[in-house]
Amino acid sequence: MKFFIIGLGNPGKIYEFTRHNVGKLFVLYLGENKGFFEGEGNFFYKEMDYGFLIIPTLYMNESGIVFEDLKKNL
Repeated sequence: MKFFIIGLGNPGKIYEFTRHNVGKLFVLYLGENKGFFEGEGNFFYKEMDYGFLIIPTLYMNESGIVFEDLKKNL
């Protein structure tokens, strides 16, 4: 069984190291030294042995759009 680990956060320098981006920072930590994230549009992803690491490019309150895109693309 493969898992999706989605690191929610907000784009922009203003949120970079704030509580708003803890999920995003955690996913980046999990993917550290495992190659680059791929993708364009509403999310970036990296395939791992256990599933996919997902980093949305939208604001947290727009995360539903990312989930719809994931269903279509991965």
